[in-house]
Amino acid sequence: IRSPVLLVRRTTQQNSEVVCRRSIERVANQETRMSANRCKNLRWKLGLKNCLAVDSGGLSGGLVLSWDENINVSLLSQGERYIDVLVCADLSEAPWRATFVYGEPRVENRRKVWQLLRSLCGAWAGPWMVMGDFNEAMWQYEHFSETPRPERQMMDFKEVVSHCDLHDLGFSGLPWTYNNNQAGGRNV
Repeated sequence: IRSPVLLVRRTTQQNSEVVCRRSIERVANQETRMSANRCKNLRWKLGLKNCLAVDSGGLSGGLVLSWDENINVSLLSQGERYIDVLVCADLSEAPWRATFVYGEPRVENRRKVWQLLRSLCGAWAGPWMVMGDFNEAMWQYEHFSETPRPERQMMDFKEVVSHCDLHDLGFSGLPWTYNNNQAGGRNV
């Protein structure tokens, strides 16, 4: 079975094992906390030949997209918080667009990422998959904390999803990928 995309938050060793076991063709990681050069060197451990990477900003951020040589990936643009590509797995099929996002961790700067998504969606009429860690929730039940998520923040995210005509494809596995192991209302 060939899995089309693996989007995970794991260690490099865990990624290597999964890629080999499941014949993964593409891997995207967010918040790598590594330089782009180090990310590019790690693609070999994953058994993938190609790579695009964005440097981390110290202890946060960073993106890497690695893929097999059987897939044609063309870079459209990239920035501090995203990688935007055209993907063509089979030359007889039309390409589709993929944008990998690591959302702004600071609430006051999230609208910059939302504006970026609005500008990207206007440039493409074909199939488009946007994936990543947006650092935002659309609904309270998606936010694991005793402290409620501000409605305005979630509304801003919902508005950009609606504007770009994006649809939540859901998930499988654990609903949360991060736990800061703090007690009570300080737990994220």
